[in-house]
Amino acid sequence: MDVTVISIGKWKASPEKELFNSYRQRLPWTLELIEIASKELADPQRQKAEEAQRMRETYAQWPNAKRIVLDERGQHLSSRNLADRFRIWRDEQAVRKIVILIGGHAGLDPTLRQQADLCLSFGQLTWPHLLVRTLIAEQIYRCYSILNNHPYHRD
Repeated sequence: MDVTVISIGKWKASPEKELFNSYRQRLPWTLELIEIASKELADPQRQKAEEAQRMRETYAQWPNAKRIVLDERGQHLSSRNLADRFRIWRDEQAVRKIVILIGGHAGLDPTLRQQADLCLSFGQLTWPHLLVRTLIAEQIYRCYSILNNHPYHRD
C-alpha cells in the first residue's frame, strides 16, 4: 500500500516532524509527504479554493487512488474501523494508493470533502495542521499493525 499525505504549509525542523519520520521509517508501506506552500489571501474562501485546486493538480497523477480528507466534520472512526476500511480497499477493491488531504489554517474547500472517498475527523477539537500530519502517520502505522496482527495495537 502506498500512502501520500498532501498538506498545505511547509514544515520546519520540529519534534512533530521527527515523530512523523519515525512512523514513516517503521512502516513497510510507502508514506510520502507532499507539502503545498500556503499563500495568505485576504479572502479565506478564495484561499481555500486556490489551495484545493493545487491539491487536485497534485493528486491528479493518481486517478485510481482513494482520497481521505481530514476535517472536523468528518466521520469519527475507531482505529479498527479505519484499518478495516484500508483492508476493504486493498483486498476487495485492489486499491494500491491512498491520498490523504490536510488543509491549511483557512480550512478545506467544501468540494474536497464532497469528492472524497472518506471524510475523517480526529474529533471536534481544532488541531494544528502540522500536528495532524503526525497524528495521521501514527494512525497509518496503527492500521498496518492491525492488518498484520502486530502487537502495537491493543484493544
